[in-house]
Amino acid sequence: MKYLPSIKQLQYLTALAQTEHFSRAAQLCNVTQSTLSAGIRELETVFGVKLAERTKRTVIITPIGAQIAERAASLVRDAEDMMALSATSDGPLTGRLHMGAIPTIAPYLLPKLLPNLRAQYPRLDLALRETQTAILVDEVLTGKIDVALLALPASDNKLVEQPLFEDNFVLVMPATHPLTGKKQIDAKALNDENLLLLEEGHCFRDQAIEFCTASGLSKFSTLAATSLATITQIVSADFGLTLLPQMAVEKETAFDDKLTARPFKSPQPSRTIGLIWRKNSPRVADFEALGKVIKAA
Repeated sequence: MKYLPSIKQLQYLTALAQTEHFSRAAQLCNVTQSTLSAGIRELETVFGVKLAERTKRTVIITPIGAQIAERAASLVRDAEDMMALSATSDGPLTGRLHMGAIPTIAPYLLPKLLPNLRAQYPRLDLALRETQTAILVDEVLTGKIDVALLALPASDNKLVEQPLFEDNFVLVMPATHPLTGKKQIDAKALNDENLLLLEEGHCFRDQAIEFCTASGLSKFSTLAATSLATITQIVSADFGLTLLPQMAVEKETAFDDKLTARPFKSPQPSRTIGLIWRKNSPRVADFEALGKVIKAA
């Protein structure tokens, strides 16, 4: 019988291919650098090929090493899925669950969601990560996280998408702006306005531009921000108008009397909030239970 590599050794190779750095790879695997280096050498002996070229400052994964690392990552994910599957025998939402959320959802929904999750599923050990959509999609696909909460669609056929609810867009403007006299806003009224958006990379920016373009709007401010909180403060200083998702309006405007929020006329622009996970994940029951708690939050 041939000697086969261990899952731990494959984890070492996956981490090294991801970081191209022995020290950082060791940190990812929670081992010492010498332990990881020894594991890679043992793996090279098992395969009979050079997996990485080492210098004092850099690590270069060899072409065959890259191919093996890609398959190793798949095997490690399968092993992690087996562990997750065994955990589901104790019931839904028990044990460790890695969840990601985008910045235009996390600060507004999670404070309501987390107490409900803790009350209903006290044995859940939830690890949270907040970052942009493209990164979350990649991390779900590679198994770094189990599930992500974001605006759909994620547009990848390797993922399952579960829509949860619609989140309308709202116009936020200085309280002194003439449009505050309107109960509902016609998008065409924004033609000559200075519209502030998030910086590139945020899906809410893309969704806002899609709505504006469909409404015949093309003028956007050269100012861009990394968060909705920053944008609303700029609007409060009378430097333009912006769109906010409905879930963010109370937190971002409630204590600022310099700001006014108004809904758009029907059909109101909105985004679909939902969960994504890998198609072959064994934790579908967990994700469906999570979706129910989110919808009720």
